[in-house]
Amino acid sequence: MDKVTFQDSSVTEFINQKFIAIKLQLDTTMGDNERIKNWRKDVEYLKKKYTISAVPTFLFFDAKGEIVHMGRGALDPSSFLVLGKNAMNSLKQYFPLLRKFEEGERDYRRMEYLARTAKGLGFSDVAYKVARTYMDGYLLKLPADSLMKIDAIRFISDFIQHSNSPEFEFFSRNAKRINDLVEYKDFSEMLNCSVIAKEEIDPKVWPHNKAVDNEPDWDQLKKILQRKFNNEYVK
Repeated sequence: MDKVTFQDSSVTEFINQKFIAIKLQLDTTMGDNERIKNWRKDVEYLKKKYTISAVPTFLFFDAKGEIVHMGRGALDPSSFLVLGKNAMNSLKQYFPLLRKFEEGERDYRRMEYLARTAKGLGFSDVAYKVARTYMDGYLLKLPADSLMKIDAIRFISDFIQHSNSPEFEFFSRNAKRINDLVEYKDFSEMLNCSVIAKEEIDPKVWPHNKAVDNEPDWDQLKKILQRKFNNEYVK
């Protein structure tokens, strides 16, 4: 970022015109100077309050000192400018949108963006909660024909959660149409298989992310899957 993005004239001009920028060091080293040391308590507070676990992380505050937006990860100049402009756009500011959602406001026009932004920031619980509300309250209530669009399919596939969900059934029921739309053979089947594997196979093969010592009873597992799912998923 320092060598490319923050050397870009369009970025530096944008920052200088729109923000008061402060750069803080998240870790500590033996060579830290007094300025860095003096910020340590503030840095620890920010890390804890906003769950900062990756660098770089960008926090945007309004004139009253209220957090309005956030971004993380190395960004090229154009991507950073998009982030900065979103931070000034009330329709794109992550924290106000999240606050309204948590207060019960259901603006389905903003939920797709809110869910994707939360997921991109690493807030998976928030992302899936918003996505669930969006799909149950609006998206999956649309006629199937209205969902046969790349953006809708991509969103649903990114946030499919479990095998008894309506989105799982949607991919099962419309597999061929979806596969043709995304131009990927067996896309729907592979997606649903990954959900099944996560629920039924992984806990038996990789419990607690550790391989089991003994070979699973595959025949018994196959019978369980055949009872619960179509044979097309049990091969």
